[in-house]
Amino acid sequence: MAAAFQYDVFLSHSRKDKPIVREPGKHLKTDGLKVWVEERETRLGDSIPARIEEHI
Repeated sequence: MAAAFQYDVFLSHSRKDKPIVREPGKHLKTDGLKVWVEERETRLGDSIPARIEEHI
C-alpha cells in the first residue's frame, strides 16, 4: 500500500512570483487542502532544493 502524502498541493514559484502565489495558496488552504509553500515550510539557512525533495 502506498504511503499517504503529507500535502495535497505543492506550489512552485520564483521569488518574484511570491505575491502572486500567496493568494491561491490561501484559497486552497481555506478549501481544506494541505498546501506546501516554500516561504512557510523552510527556515533561514535551509537548503530549499533539499526541502522540496523531502516533501514531494
